[in-house]
Amino acid sequence: MKYNSDILRHLHSELKEILREVVRVCDKAGIPYFIQGGTAIGAHFFDDIVPWDDDIDLGMTRENYERFLREAPALLSKEYTLQEFTTEPDTPFYFAKVRKVGTRFVESEWVGLPIAEGVYIDIFPYDLIPDDDYLARRQRAKVGFWINCFMAKSVWLWRWLGRANNNVVFPKSFLSCLAIRTVSALLSKERIYRILNQHLTRYNNTSASRYNIVRMPKDMISADAIAHLEPRRFGDMEVMAPANLEVYLRSHYGDIQKWLPEDKRLNHAPEILWFGHGIRSRASESISVVIPLYNKEAEIERALRSVVEQSLSVGEIIVVDDGSTDNSRSIVERFISEHPESNIRLITQPNSGVSVARNRGIEEAKGEIIAFVDDDERIVELRRRVRMAAESQLKNGVIDATDLLRKISDETAAAPARSTHEIELLQAIYRLKT
Repeated sequence: MKYNSDILRHLHSELKEILREVVRVCDKAGIPYFIQGGTAIGAHFFDDIVPWDDDIDLGMTRENYERFLREAPALLSKEYTLQEFTTEPDTPFYFAKVRKVGTRFVESEWVGLPIAEGVYIDIFPYDLIPDDDYLARRQRAKVGFWINCFMAKSVWLWRWLGRANNNVVFPKSFLSCLAIRTVSALLSKERIYRILNQHLTRYNNTSASRYNIVRMPKDMISADAIAHLEPRRFGDMEVMAPANLEVYLRSHYGDIQKWLPEDKRLNHAPEILWFGHGIRSRASESISVVIPLYNKEAEIERALRSVVEQSLSVGEIIVVDDGSTDNSRSIVERFISEHPESNIRLITQPNSGVSVARNRGIEEAKGEIIAFVDDDERIVELRRRVRMAAESQLKNGVIDATDLLRKISDETAAAPARSTHEIELLQAIYRLKT
């Protein structure tokens, strides 16, 4: 799923603020770094982040990377946190991330993990790789295996011998899964981390001429280019890049070009995205969210949070209490007092059934588009598919809810629950107000 344009612009702003903080820390500590990957493409063609990109990547040689791990925690502002195995043992990432506290950016495969979840930029250690291609392939294969074992200590993401987290399944043979499962069961995560780093750094004391993330078959940068970093414009700041940047980019990406065809401008919005506040747009403020309520004291706060903690803020939230006899109403009243900025209205009526409650919500709604939110998150995946189908119809101003439901496959309706927030709106059905 792609980003809403308002959200992507705000994400770019957040990413560049994190980058600014990392650059400040590196400059203060005298730690060399360089942009790489898509971030380097952005600097080369746009003097900024690629307009459709959604991440920022930095690289450091191993020596400088280890210094950053040691010194950054004390130098980072309190709004940011360093995530790496040495600072957060539960992380599934063998490399480092600097995350912004108070935000959330969680891809599907990492949902539910007990780790920091803020918007982040990646920082990769670069190690020397052998000039002999056969030796380089052997090293890459070993590193790939140990990275999988490292991740498996935190999360399972493959088809065999375990349930993939959040039903995100990456391809892997049965024998590979057996090897990963066996090793991850026998060895501690710390031991796996040490073995992984031994393979990553195996050739660092040689005269090899290329640096690489090792696990990548390309992404090679000459040692000379890293030894002679050059400043590059990136938005309103200056960052360091490998010398002869275009040479590196062409060796990695081949025939690079500034403007890719629309279908090649890839990004993937995460399952959870929250900036610590909602973004208001003309479109989102035209939406009224209606939540029918009857004796759901255990679920109603979660349902309300699923709407309030969206990247895009809706115009209003209407809770229609259909004569609840438990504590549902008091929970909603407390939630309203705690979130005065969210424009939540509570309407009460004698018990008349969910259909009457929904119709009452429609009558009270002021928005042009009405979204019904069920308090049962077992249909979150169904909502997602409905929303994605609805987005294309929204452009034409006409939404046929029955037609949308026909487009949803039976297997989607039977999909397991996802205890998570939707990216833009957690909703069951869009319907134009008539």
